[in-house]
Amino acid sequence: MSLGGYFYNVDDYASIQAAIDAAETAGGGKVYIPSSRNIATTITLKNGLKLIGDRKWRTILTWAGASGGTIVTASQVDGIGLKGIQLNCANLASYGLVLTSVTDSRFEEFFVYNTKANGIALNMGCVNAAYAFTARNVFEGFTIQSNYD
Repeated sequence: MSLGGYFYNVDDYASIQAAIDAAETAGGGKVYIPSSRNIATTITLKNGLKLIGDRKWRTILTWAGASGGTIVTASQVDGIGLKGIQLNCANLASYGLVLTSVTDSRFEEFFVYNTKANGIALNMGCVNAAYAFTARNVFEGFTIQSNYD
């Protein structure tokens, strides 16, 4: 749902991903998730997209998919963001956040926990030289708690 331009208020996986896709088509925007949700399919961030929760302690995305999954991912994009969201891997998802070849982005006030692996993965390298690295990103006010041995 568009609210005053490129701002979307969503409350289920299908709506979240549809709002992200619509924001990308519109040239970027913010997708607001007002409350907690179970997520069984990975959310994929797109260019210029900011995924915003209702403060770090109110919006929780809990993984309910197959073991080894990822809650949020982004690849070959820039200008994205994540703010005010908890990513609960529920001892099933390996990662809360996976970034591959992401640049000029901001991630703040988020918490990744109950992970099966490392919580966050920063990957680089791809065939498109413009996205051959993950760099110039800001991470601020985040916590990772892993159950990985």
